[in-house]
Amino acid sequence: MSACICPHCGYDLRLDEPIVDGPVTFDPRGVLTINGVEAVLRPGVRILISTLLKADGRYVSREALIERLGLDCENPDHALHNVAQNARIVLRRHGLTDVIQCQYAGGYCWKTPPHAVPPSLTVTAPTFAPAHDGTHVLGDQ
Repeated sequence: MSACICPHCGYDLRLDEPIVDGPVTFDPRGVLTINGVEAVLRPGVRILISTLLKADGRYVSREALIERLGLDCENPDHALHNVAQNARIVLRRHGLTDVIQCQYAGGYCWKTPPHAVPPSLTVTAPTFAPAHDGTHVLGDQ
């Protein structure tokens, strides 16, 4: 038997390895870090992100995600859309955009992000504003 399979129960221990995708790390405890900073996730968002990361760039059908998230409600497609939007909001706060992709009527997938720069570390170029005497001064306009 492989060293990655529990000899007693047959559980695949490789499932407990962290998933690393660019600046994103998802560990088996359900902790998501982006550029080394832990992201606070709601349970549904955590399940969605971990499912998409484990799919390794392949689309996961809406039906599979609805079942995985346990969305037993009147409009599960709308509920899935809300979970995806909440995930995007969390990721955007950490400098990641466009990593959760939606295929019309098909499902969702995770696109490997480029190295993300946290919003607090982004630098804007200084601007020059005319002074009263007609010269230009450095400013934040």
